[in-house]
Amino acid sequence: MKTILIDSGMFFLASFALSALLTPVVIWISRSLHLMAEPREDRWHRRPTALFGGVAIYFAFSIPFSLGLMNSWEDIVLLAGVSAMFLIGLVDDLI
Repeated sequence: MKTILIDSGMFFLASFALSALLTPVVIWISRSLHLMAEPREDRWHRRPTALFGGVAIYFAFSIPFSLGLMNSWEDIVLLAGVSAMFLIGLVDDLI
């Protein structure tokens, strides 16, 4: 089976580009929907911070990985584990 992304260098470039494109979009959506973490004593940030940053990171990794580097059972297990961690983080942001 031919893959779209051939080596890890292409994977890095695709992930970097997707991250650069998706991060501002996710921030804009979070701000538009007022999904922000407000400053508190137990937080590091001093200004409201957009939630759901993990969404951009997850898709920036999983899309190129699925298209190009996933060619064994171990890769499928890795993507399943990453997806489970993403879902836990998403639930945490929602709650």
